[in-house]
Amino acid sequence: MFSRAPRFSPIVGLLCAGVPCAFAIDPVPLDQLPKPVAEKLHANFAGADFVSAEKDERNDFIYFFVKIRQRDQVRKVTINEYGEISGVEAVPANKSRP
Repeated sequence: MFSRAPRFSPIVGLLCAGVPCAFAIDPVPLDQLPKPVAEKLHANFAGADFVSAEKDERNDFIYFFVKIRQRDQVRKVTINEYGEISGVEAVPANKSRP
């Protein structure tokens, strides 16, 4: 009889081996955001509370995802390392925790 042992693909093996992924999102302390990013956020979202920030490196570009709380709404701002905002989206109520 043949046994039906589970087969694992090489990709699963690489992920389990601790090889870093190509798209790794790392948390960033708010006080360590680059100066152009912090200045642009403070200028465009004056009076907002900054909740959290994450850093993502893709195709030689660095993007930051910053959650802000403004007027009882939580938004996720996507901004590059040069301070150019590429998107603002509302975070659903069930995902609004930092």
